[in-house]
Amino acid sequence: MQLADSPQYTVAMENFRRVFHEPYYRDSISDDIGARLRQSGFVDITAETHFMIRVWSARKPT
Repeated sequence: MQLADSPQYTVAMENFRRVFHEPYYRDSISDDIGARLRQSGFVDITAETHFMIRVWSARKPT
């Protein structure tokens, strides 16, 4: 999940990084996954948020 997807969980996401000593988590939750998928040539990009999980689906044309 990204910060922009569910701002109501910002405190929980920030605390996760601190509690579990995850050095890359902050970058991960701030990243624009949709833009990265588009830049990599994926199409039909969808994303669904389920509580604190974000599920992405995309197709790479052949």
